[in-house]
Amino acid sequence: MSDPRTPVTEFLLDSAVLEDVAAAVDLGFVSGLTTNPTLAAAAGLGPPAERVPALLEALPSGPVYHQVEAETDDGADAEIRAVRAVAPDRIVLKLPATPWHYRLAARLTAQGVAVSMTAVYTPSQVLLAAAVGARSVICYVDRAARLRQGGEHLVAELAAARAAGGGDVRIIAASVKSPPQVTRAVLDGADAVTAPLEVLRALAVDELTEQALDGFRRSSTGA
Repeated sequence: MSDPRTPVTEFLLDSAVLEDVAAAVDLGFVSGLTTNPTLAAAAGLGPPAERVPALLEALPSGPVYHQVEAETDDGADAEIRAVRAVAPDRIVLKLPATPWHYRLAARLTAQGVAVSMTAVYTPSQVLLAAAVGARSVICYVDRAARLRQGGEHLVAELAAARAAGGGDVRIIAASVKSPPQVTRAVLDGADAVTAPLEVLRALAVDELTEQALDGFRRSSTGA
């Protein structure tokens, strides 16, 4: 008998700031962490071999997505060995959706390494991600909506491509700037969302909820 349950949306923190990681863990619903070279540079954690162990320590469990920065085969091999040395089962390698990175992804997944293609903007990139054995694709929701005509439909288009021939590759929505963007991405087919701490915190907040809570308090005190 098939499992009737609906898959649970996964929430990830998009940051390399150790204080953000600790705060996200405390939220109770964040199950992983994504980083990229821009976030890493802003956090000032040093090179990948130093940065990734610190992030793994700050996040007690769950995946840490590390974007490979090297641009040659030898450089990538050395970087990947360094970042996977501590906890290989928890590292997912992010690779930009370029021809060279697809070739690298095919080699890595053949070795059993978890890979996610990032900066995905087209349905064809989803099909290629599935073909090379990538676990997931990461798309930039807000950036697509701002910079490309029809970009607000990005997640829906990627989900349609996945349904047509993309196997079970997961869709992770990134570059989300507000709770409505998070909700829209999930409704359009995203399996997971990665967002800054302030967006994750805002997901549980609504003015009417606060008004209801205030009413409960006044009722209980007879005010």
